[in-house]
Amino acid sequence: MSSYTTDAGAPYEAAERHLLEIPKFTTKNSMENTRCFLKHLGYSENQKVIHVAGTNGKGSVCAYLRSILQEAGYTTGMFVSPHLVCMRERFIINGEMVTEEDFLWAFRSVEEKLRCLPENLREAHYHPTFFEYFFFMAMLLFAREKVEYTILETGLGGRLDATNAIGEKEVCVITSIGYDHMEYLGETLPEIAREKAGIFRKKVPVVYFDKNQAVTETLEKCAHLAETSTFPVSFRAIKEVNSHDKTIDFSLQSNYYGYIRLSMPTIALYQIENAALAVAAVERLMEAGRTDNSVGQSAGRTDNSVGQTAGRTDNGIGQHGGGVHISAGQIAEGIRKMRWEGRMEEIMPSVYLDGAHNTDGIQAFLQTVGQDGCAGKRFLLFSMVREKQYKAVMDMLAASGLFDEIGVAAIQDKRALPLRELADYLRQYTGLKIREFERLEDAVRDFTVRRKAEDKVYIVGSLYLAGEVKALLRRPSHD
Repeated sequence: MSSYTTDAGAPYEAAERHLLEIPKFTTKNSMENTRCFLKHLGYSENQKVIHVAGTNGKGSVCAYLRSILQEAGYTTGMFVSPHLVCMRERFIINGEMVTEEDFLWAFRSVEEKLRCLPENLREAHYHPTFFEYFFFMAMLLFAREKVEYTILETGLGGRLDATNAIGEKEVCVITSIGYDHMEYLGETLPEIAREKAGIFRKKVPVVYFDKNQAVTETLEKCAHLAETSTFPVSFRAIKEVNSHDKTIDFSLQSNYYGYIRLSMPTIALYQIENAALAVAAVERLMEAGRTDNSVGQSAGRTDNSVGQTAGRTDNGIGQHGGGVHISAGQIAEGIRKMRWEGRMEEIMPSVYLDGAHNTDGIQAFLQTVGQDGCAGKRFLLFSMVREKQYKAVMDMLAASGLFDEIGVAAIQDKRALPLRELADYLRQYTGLKIREFERLEDAVRDFTVRRKAEDKVYIVGSLYLAGEVKALLRRPSHD
């Protein structure tokens, strides 16, 4: 592959084009080579890393963690994927997307190191994959800014994910485990959970949500083998859930403050679980330095809620050197202020965009829709890419009986399902008329213009769909 050049246009756009070319010529690298190049970049294990893996909810958990830590006055770098519209969305420093100048600096820094590879990488004809390149850029950006906490979202799996090249971590979080990317991760939930648990490290606490026995047993076994402790969260820690006026209020049992009353500006019920995981992870940071957080507790693990850690002495915050200092008020404010695009996001009045793209995500989406209090009609606009569980997802949407009208729209990704195939499959499972739109712009305009005040419109499916809708709405003609 040729080196980066700006001959074809502006430097930032040229860098984007260069990155988009990478998948055409490179393949998955070994973890050994990824670690080697990370070291070649000058990375040293001195960043405080929070590592998040799972099937659904990873980005939301990262965003809640960032918001809480920032509210408490800590500087953060957050690396997430994929982006919806702009590549710079993957790099968030202290709540802000990096500038084009910072993006270019990081891009060029990686490119420069590729010109002087160590001998073993030269012999292996090493080049970062598309995802690795972004990961390396993130680590350079966060190191340059000297952020206090680095929050990393895995791209795919965990054990072999590029982000797992990091050795030292503060806490590992496993979000909801579901059926996705089975061709890479395994056909069963325990197999998938095992791959996600590959991020575990010795003496690094693990937080996960205890809701599936097979997954829980797998994560506990993996933690035991990794010689670390687990801190499962369960629905027993969540009380008094109330949804009203596009807000969800609930109480969450905490180690330090008993029950904290939390409020989230969303209608997405699934965000309760993600927020609870983030709070539990923050509590592990507050426990940093404790000797009883380390080896062997997976045999006598904590009880199945946030607030029941075995053997705790209740010394309060800051008594175990190295821990963060975060108040209950800062946690509540961090949860309240978090915003995450494309996750049951209200993009216009009563028009919601959600990137649910597998069966677990759709199940959570439908749970929220079923409790939205809609007094009028519900309209659904849908599209997906082929390798996702598109048939099972369409079965669930059609069988839900929640929608009065369904439309399918074409998206630009090369893996997108053909419009006719989408429509024909849905027609098998519902008596509703399925409307077809060759242009996404026409579909969005049609559904949003025809809706009445009491109606709700849901746009759901692939994150590529979410990204195209976001890009569409950012055009000047839609301002």
